[in-house]
This record gives sequence, structure tokens and C-alpha cells, in this order.
Amino acid sequence: MFDKNFLKTLTIMYVEDDESIRSSLGTIFNKVFKEVVTCIDGNDGITKFEEYTKNSPDYFDAIVSDINMPKLNGLKMLAKIREHDLDIPAILTTAHGETDFLMEAIRVNVAYYALKPINTQELLSNIQKFCLAKHHKKIIHRQEEELHSYIDILNQVAAVAKVDKNNNFIEVNELFCEVSAYSKDELLTKSLLDLTHKDVVTTVYEEIQHSIFKGENWEGVYKSIDKRSNIYYLRLSAIPEFHDVTNEMTGYTILGFIVTEDEKEKRDVMQKVRQNIIEHKLKESELKSKIRQLEVTKRQFEAQKKYQPDVSFIQDSLDKNKTKIVSLLNQVKHYEKEISVLSKKLEKISSQEFAKRQEILDKNQQIQKENSDLKNKIITLQTSLLKFEKKKKV
Repeated sequence: MFDKNFLKTLTIMYVEDDESIRSSLGTIFNKVFKEVVTCIDGNDGITKFEEYTKNSPDYFDAIVSDINMPKLNGLKMLAKIREHDLDIPAILTTAHGETDFLMEAIRVNVAYYALKPINTQELLSNIQKFCLAKHHKKIIHRQEEELHSYIDILNQVAAVAKVDKNNNFIEVNELFCEVSAYSKDELLTKSLLDLTHKDVVTTVYEEIQHSIFKGENWEGVYKSIDKRSNIYYLRLSAIPEFHDVTNEMTGYTILGFIVTEDEKEKRDVMQKVRQNIIEHKLKESELKSKIRQLEVTKRQFEAQKKYQPDVSFIQDSLDKNKTKIVSLLNQVKHYEKEISVLSKKLEKISSQEFAKRQEILDKNQQIQKENSDLKNKIITLQTSLLKFEKKKKV
């Protein structure tokens, strides 16, 4: 099955010495591909390949070439091209099953060997297959590069560590060392439990172990203690890792972002408020359901005159439940206002912290500049002093 849109993105170099074959197959190629660069023999193929790829190494997506050609055959041409490009898919065509060329074809990494008369559909299918494989390889390479960039950025802003399934540290970044106040060598002799505050050993720490060994991620605020016995909080994510072959859980990676105690308290309050809102909304939903049931019952009773005395009772129940709903809605609005106020305070605190950090960085740069100027002055004075002492001796 052809992907016409994909084929229309490809640029092909087509090498064929037979004019009639070159014209007929070249016409099909020009309709299918984005661009076709046609060559009349092996020497012409090398010349044009070098010309087109001089400023754009990935100009061609594939090469289709005859084997038997005057001056330079297809295999020797491809061997020369392989000095510049080892990966470009190459498809060779021939009028005979030339087994003598088989070992050489393997050596120069021929992707496909097509017999003449050419089965056009099969040829196009193979070109698409090999070019798609190369395209996917490029995508994977680009994604790997992006992933490395993301990891570099993450290492600058987050405390990152790898832990084995016994919770022992096996790898830590610089920020993790800075946050915990331990050196890398010290951390590699410790476990996560050593950095866990005793208040959360039987709660949060056990939650992490339970989630990880189930193969699930864990996220939350983690209360920790550093080398100097200072308490600090991390907004922690724990991600399990598995063996590529056995799929056995081998350990996990933890990513931590510093959270101040004030921020933690606000988060806890906001979490409780959200929980209250959820609970009240559930109660509200239950009450609305009861009201609908009572309204159905009321209509049934109104349809039967003998139950007329009970209608007032049902109406009273409806009114009471509606009053409760109004009260709950007011509480929800109140909690939503509290969340809004707390969010603004949190943003203000974050902004102030950023400003303080920037001020410290600016001061540090100023001090470094002053130190540099002072060093330059000292060097100048020392130079002048040496000159003076030399003159004095003279």
C-alpha cells in the first residue's frame, strides 16, 4: 500500500544507461516523487551525487541504479558513494541474476536487488519501505537529542536521583547533593530512608514503596532531612524502571523540586479545601437526586387523591432539601474564593522569591566584577613596584 503523500516528499537519484528504460521509468518516478535527478552512467552518478550533496548532505533519500553500465558500473559507483554516505538506501536493477555481484552488493550495503523487466509496483513499495525506515531512524535520533536536552535542563532545576529496588542511591545529580548537603560519594552509600524524616516513614515513605512495587508512579510532597539535620520539603515524583528483557522492576527515578514550609502549608490548606468542595458537591448531587425522587413521588401522590394529606409533608421535605442545597452552594463559593486568594498569595510569594534570588545573583556578579577589578589593580601595582625596585638597584 503506497503512501502517496510520503513518496511525494522524496528526492531520488536514478542511474540508467539505457535511454528507453531511463525515459519510461523516469517518467513514472517524476509523477511519484518530489524530485528525480537522472544520470546516464556511474561516473555521471558520482559527479551529480557530490554536486547535490556538497551543501546538503541529506539531499537524496534513495538511489536507484542499474548494475551493468559503461565506464563505471553501479556497484563501483555505489562503493564510491559509500565513502560519503553509509546509510542512504540503494536499489540496484539488472537484466540478469548476476550471482557474481552478490558479495560485492552485500559489501556496499545494497538494500534491494530488482530484476528487469521492472515490477514498478514492487520497486516503489520497496523504495517506500527503506525510506520510511531511514525517516523513522532520523525521528528517533532527533527525539533522543531532544530528550538529552530535556534531561540537561531538568538536572539544572530539579534534584534527580536513581534508586535501586532496595532503595539505595545508585546515581545522583549535583542539585540533589546541594539540597541534601551530602557529597555524591556519601549519597552513594545511603538509601532514601536515610534522608526521610521520621514523621513520614510509616506514611509517605511506605506509600512510595507500595506504588513503586506495583509499577505505578508516585507524586506528592516529601518531608526530608539533610546532613545537618535541617528539615526540607520536596515536591517529589517517583517513577519505576524496568529491565528491558525480563520486564522486572529494577528500581526507580526520583525528581524533586524544593518546596518551602510556607508553600507546603498553603498546598495542604488548598488540598483540604478542594477535598471539602468535592465532598459538598457529592452531597449536593445526592440531595438533588433525592429531590427528583421526592418530586416524582409528589406527582404520584397528587394523581391519587387519597394521598392528598401527604403532599404537604413532601413539599416540606423538598423545601428543606432546597435550603440545604443553597447553603452548600454558598459554602462552595466561599471555598472557591479562598482558593483564589491563596493562589494569588502563592504567586506573590513565588514572585518575591524570584526577585530575591535575582537580586542575590546581581550582587554576586557585582562582587565578582569588583574582585576582578581589584585583582587587576593589584597586578598593576605589583608590576609598578617591580619596575621601581629595578630602577632603585640601578
